[in-house]
Amino acid sequence: MRLPLPARLSLPRSAALPLQVFASGVALVLLVLTLVFVLLSRWVQRNAETVVQRELEQSADLVAQVLSGRQRSLTGGARVFVQGPSFRSFIADRRQQQQQSTHFADSLRYDILDQTIEATSQLDADWAFVVDERGTLLAKSDEPDASGTDLSGVPLVAGALQGHVTNGFGVSRDSLLFQAVAVPIAVPGSAPSGALVATKVVDSLLARDVKAATSADIVFFVRDAQGARIAATSFTTPLGKHLASNVSDQPRSHAIIGSTRYATQGAAVTTAGGEVIGGYVVMSAHDAASAELAQVRRALLLGAIVGLGLSALAAYVAATRFGRPAQALATLAERATQGDYASADLIPAHGAAPLGALGVAVHDLASELRDRELLAAVVGATAATLAGAEAAVAVAPSVAVHRLGVVGGRSASAPSRPAAPTSPASPDELRAGDVVAERYRIEEVLGAGELGVTYRARDRVGGATVVLKRMHPARVGGDPAALVAALRGELSAARRLVHRNVVRMYDVGEEGGIPFVTMEYVDGLSLAALIRDTGPLADDVVLTIAKQLCRALAAAEAEHVVHGRLTPRQIHLGYDGVLRVGDFALAAVERRIREHVAGSGPELTSRAPQLAGATVGAPEYMSPEQLIGEAPSATADLYAAGVVLYECVTGATPFRTDSPLAFLAQKLGGTETAGADVLQPSRPSRNVVAPLLRDLIARMIAPESERRPASAGALLTVIERAG
Repeated sequence: MRLPLPARLSLPRSAALPLQVFASGVALVLLVLTLVFVLLSRWVQRNAETVVQRELEQSADLVAQVLSGRQRSLTGGARVFVQGPSFRSFIADRRQQQQQSTHFADSLRYDILDQTIEATSQLDADWAFVVDERGTLLAKSDEPDASGTDLSGVPLVAGALQGHVTNGFGVSRDSLLFQAVAVPIAVPGSAPSGALVATKVVDSLLARDVKAATSADIVFFVRDAQGARIAATSFTTPLGKHLASNVSDQPRSHAIIGSTRYATQGAAVTTAGGEVIGGYVVMSAHDAASAELAQVRRALLLGAIVGLGLSALAAYVAATRFGRPAQALATLAERATQGDYASADLIPAHGAAPLGALGVAVHDLASELRDRELLAAVVGATAATLAGAEAAVAVAPSVAVHRLGVVGGRSASAPSRPAAPTSPASPDELRAGDVVAERYRIEEVLGAGELGVTYRARDRVGGATVVLKRMHPARVGGDPAALVAALRGELSAARRLVHRNVVRMYDVGEEGGIPFVTMEYVDGLSLAALIRDTGPLADDVVLTIAKQLCRALAAAEAEHVVHGRLTPRQIHLGYDGVLRVGDFALAAVERRIREHVAGSGPELTSRAPQLAGATVGAPEYMSPEQLIGEAPSATADLYAAGVVLYECVTGATPFRTDSPLAFLAQKLGGTETAGADVLQPSRPSRNVVAPLLRDLIARMIAPESERRPASAGALLTVIERAG
């Protein structure tokens, strides 16, 4: 019986998956490295340009400070010079001396010329000249014959004649740039009687000094209507007569000199009147920064190549280590969609599988589908043989008989279970069509027990088919409200137990003072019916039952729920291959009912299966501690599960005695129990798990609870690891 899957996945079929993993890994690493290389290159280039620009700005500031220092030096020296008594006397007495003889006037002019020459020497100036109070040139140190020129319109001179110390730049002989300061010549308390002007040329010596201090080249230029002309430079190679306009006119730009590209930072120089007559440009070789940038890029490229090589190696290792297992998982999943679950053993369920949890998950999924298919085939075949037989009427009259149809409807190989008689056994029982609690419509009777009757019903609210168990009115006693409250308390934990291998408990209610419980409905057979019809089961079928039974008990342990009355009748095998355990917590419920109705009469007491203090349960499946009156526990459920599995292997329980006393002795360990030595394969089997399964069964039915497995979860882990 093959279980249909909801959809067919598109999976890789070729063995090229490792190559695809390798190629994808290399491509991804190459993309990342390329992106990192480009981003780092741009970042380095931006930083280099920022550093160059910062250096240029610092160099331009230093040039401004050098020029300002020269101007202050000239100003200070000129102010000291004009305070000399002899110099002031020459200027102050000039008018009276001018009215004397021409010979005396010429002598006075030569004296003033001597003073300008002396000022030039003392101030370390390139030349100096003196004007009178009207701005007329009296003498010029570098031109002895120059005199009489009206310079009053020159802002530098005009400012000094007004009593201010003025300074600025000037241009001489077309491209000679110089600094000049003008200092008024005045006696304290009187108007200026003239002015002394001292100048210092901006030459290549100054430019080279700036380069030595800043490591940047500099070009001083003058500008007029014809364009910019070089006045001085630190370059040793000829630059040509003119500078490009984009260099001389903009504070920041670039220039190409020869084959070298320069970053430039410029500033203007003005006359004392504020007229721009030129400026200077500080220049840094951009190619030097580009060379450093190229070195960084080469280093980055080398690192990228090495990283790519290492990444390619890592991608190859990943493709080998993970690609091939992934291909195996894909193949396994593809075969599973076609109903071939035998290849699940190709992937290790545990251990050092490269894909770890994924391998475990795929392995477990395929194993579970294989187990479900196997169990569904067995259940379907058994149901077919029971169809129409009178024994099928009495199959599994347990509290939880439940329906879970397969996709597309019930399997053709799994016919319907013949319906139980719908006529009530007593006037108190319900009939088909009756409605309980205005919600559940009775469809048929599934079975009857000493405490109540089990019905199949339809939930008119949700539309689902449910199982409804209604207590016999004679067993309720005089306080049905207290009994319902007790039932709700016992079933509160059971309702939280939600697992595919557990029959779900729904609700507790009462109608007319009679309590009832509702639960899921399964379409299938009980394990008791399967064993009764087929006898001992094959090892692989027993292993499948053991896995699903342990899963149910492990889920109950997680919710702290104890079954207490586990027998093959409470284990239901659906036509879909899923095992479900029913009647969780109903043992405690029935114990409450018995306590509640203990005084109702001797009939109930006589019918209760009492043994050594126990009131509820099948003695063959009860643990020794239950037989002596202890409350059910998780280890007691493991004991009952071991007896159930023993019965699956051999077709009978291990307790085969002729008298109750012998039964008790065997149960309590007084005589030897039929153990692992008699758990021989009932049919030829090559299952390597069979010896382990038989050893586990022997441990599960040990009389001493401490010798049993620690928990259902631990037992499940051992079984799943084995296969």
